[in-house]
Amino acid sequence: MRYFLIIFLVTFSIKTNAQNTQYYLFDSIPIQEIDSVDKHIIDSCFTVYYSNTTDTNKANALAYITNAIQYDKWYLFLFSEKNGLNTLLKNQTDEVTISFLNQKRAQCYYNIGFFYYGYESAPYYNQDSAFHYLFSSLALYEQLNDLKGQRGVSNNIGSYYEKQGDIPKALEYYYRCLKIDEETGDSLGMANSYNILGSVAKNENELEKALDFYFKSLTIAEAVKHKYYIASSLNNIANVYLIQFEKDTLLKDDTTLLVKAFDNYTKSLSLFQEINNKYGVAAITYKLGTLALTKKDYKTAISLFESSLEKFRPMNNKLSLSMVLERLAKAELSINRLESAEINAKQSLAIAQQIDYPTYIQNAAETLSEIYVLKGEGLKALESFKLYIENRDKVYNEQSLKAKIVESTKYEYEKQKAIDDLRNEKLIAIEKEEKEKQQLIAYGSTTGVVLSFFLVFVLIKSNRRKQRDNQVILQQKKEVSLQRDLAKANEKIAEEKKVEVEERNREIMDSITYARRLQEAVLPPQKLVKEWLTNSFILYKPKDIVSGDFYWMETANYMQDGKQHSMVFFAAADCTGHGVPGAMVSVICAGALNRAVNEFQLTDVGEILNKVTSLVIDTFKKGNDKVKDGMDIALCGLDIGRKILYTSGANNPIWIISKNKKLITEMAYNTFQHEDELPLYLHEFKSLKKPIGLNDIEEPFTTNVIQLEPEDGIYVFSDGYPDQFGGEKGKKFKYNNFRKLLLENFHLSMDEQKITINDCFENWKGEHEQIDDVCVIGVKINGKERNNFTNREIEVLEYLILGLPSKLIADKMNISNHTVDTYRRRLLAKTNTFNSTELINYCKAKEII
Repeated sequence: MRYFLIIFLVTFSIKTNAQNTQYYLFDSIPIQEIDSVDKHIIDSCFTVYYSNTTDTNKANALAYITNAIQYDKWYLFLFSEKNGLNTLLKNQTDEVTISFLNQKRAQCYYNIGFFYYGYESAPYYNQDSAFHYLFSSLALYEQLNDLKGQRGVSNNIGSYYEKQGDIPKALEYYYRCLKIDEETGDSLGMANSYNILGSVAKNENELEKALDFYFKSLTIAEAVKHKYYIASSLNNIANVYLIQFEKDTLLKDDTTLLVKAFDNYTKSLSLFQEINNKYGVAAITYKLGTLALTKKDYKTAISLFESSLEKFRPMNNKLSLSMVLERLAKAELSINRLESAEINAKQSLAIAQQIDYPTYIQNAAETLSEIYVLKGEGLKALESFKLYIENRDKVYNEQSLKAKIVESTKYEYEKQKAIDDLRNEKLIAIEKEEKEKQQLIAYGSTTGVVLSFFLVFVLIKSNRRKQRDNQVILQQKKEVSLQRDLAKANEKIAEEKKVEVEERNREIMDSITYARRLQEAVLPPQKLVKEWLTNSFILYKPKDIVSGDFYWMETANYMQDGKQHSMVFFAAADCTGHGVPGAMVSVICAGALNRAVNEFQLTDVGEILNKVTSLVIDTFKKGNDKVKDGMDIALCGLDIGRKILYTSGANNPIWIISKNKKLITEMAYNTFQHEDELPLYLHEFKSLKKPIGLNDIEEPFTTNVIQLEPEDGIYVFSDGYPDQFGGEKGKKFKYNNFRKLLLENFHLSMDEQKITINDCFENWKGEHEQIDDVCVIGVKINGKERNNFTNREIEVLEYLILGLPSKLIADKMNISNHTVDTYRRRLLAKTNTFNSTELINYCKAKEII
């Protein structure tokens, strides 16, 4: 059986002075939901209410319940308080008591309005009811001439209008608060008002105006020496400086704004620590982390975010926790701490979904998608990206709805104005016509009796003619008005369609741009490629913003004849399709290549392609449809020190240009020689005729070994270059012309070859559309061993010969110990040596130094 604390519906018995007395209360609350402390407070307050004869004491008792109890549904007692106050007011005649009760009613209505607005996701959210009670509260405070009460209600009304996107209305009430502050001489109120006005200006992207408001707030706060408001203003000013830096791309190399932001954040943090404001300390610590992230100081950013997280956790502020966790994941992602970044991003997403906050769901999903790309988990990356797009659209639609509310209000006003103007024009015309009639009648009366009948006849005829003319004019006006309304309606429809198309185009372009970011994350930086393959070039020309082609590079150690050697892998790959679909497939295929080398520790190029085929098929098997997407690829593994090339491929060939007519290899190949380039031969090594991905060919990929000589050149490419239409007859460029182009320009440096090959492509294409993605990689075996090394590697080598340790080398080169060790490992890999002594002996023997 369920027991209730019954208020107003039945009687409630309370023992007072050893007697049982029954009291009528105002509402019904489930008694088992209320703890003993709250029940004692309620019993005591209602005892006072019914035992006391003074209305002011009764009102205080009702108000005390909602202020004192800890019950989750405390707001239910607000309506009890409202009903009780209205009952007390009905028969009251004393002006002082009436004023007191109205004061309590104003506060009660304010609380109910605040309760109804709450959060939009709350089940009791009701915007109309909220405004009804807030404006009722404001009216009572105005009646009482209570400026403090008016300010409090006006501030909340302004806040609600701002949430709706009605900025003019919000500013009207915010400025009303500022005016009251000035009238009452409330300095802290003025500081608060300027801070609010600054926030509105900041959100409307009026950053200079925002700074002006924030500095006014700071000046007032410093004058009254109020540390909280000083800290808040400094924080707000720093936020604007940071936004200005992020928005203005021309200032990216100017750190002045970042320095200003850091100074203000630091001062704000110091003040919050002085007054022991824990939330302020946690929030500013987070802001300093954001600043460090903007400056790409990732380790400092991680440390600050972790500190902020530690401070926020005891507060259980879920919004802040989700925000900090996402930024922490972003910073960890930037230094490749993928496992930790994934854990924090997942936590951020879970909290954001729990509180249903689309902006933070969007941010966490975006970060997760980037993490999964780097981990080579293509499907998870796509799922996270889809969640990011869904919530980005949800955020955008909410913002658009607010904008449309403002626009709708403006449209209704203009529409009503047009109707009023038309009505006024009609009244003026009628009035003018009446005046003309009166003048005509007055003139006729003076003509005498003789002409009176004649004039009456003329007037009647004239009046009939005017009526007909008026009807014609009226009909014409209606037709013109109808056409005008129709034109306006069509114009409005066209404008809405235009906005809709622009929004859709923007969403599509945002998605494509984001896909490019995902793809760029898996491509090795060309600077890194140059550090390993010093005499090389990469020509990469996507057809669209993103590409189905990609280039790939990785390094690994391998064992042969009981000795460890180093190998540099590089490849040109052509995935199914181009644009966004091709780019998504390329992310999956590049991730499979990375896993084959790094996770499965494979160094045999044939085995690598067999494993990549298996991984790609397994990835696409997870869907319901049978997916045959995959890639064609030419894969090379180069032992730089021994000049041995290991090759394997799927559909795409590998070309080697050499002065030697025959190469040292057991693999079959075709040889081409350009008639004008007699000393040069182009050797073509064909690949297995099957793609990477689902297919019916069971033959596995194998590895071919080729011994190269100095000045030999290796070329791998996709089919986009030879298949391009162009020239005078609009035909394909073809492979014969491509071979001829490479042979004719082989004497040039690799950088010059890249420029020449690109210029030839553009000249051939002319006005034609690029039909496919283009990727060409060229690598030349250095004639001089010294050319295998970068200038920085040579510099480290020279210091090693002098016998300097890593720390001293780092000091002399102004780099870190870690960077010196990286150069040392790369020197050992390129020379196939295993310690500094072997390295130095090798370099002396080869006259590298």
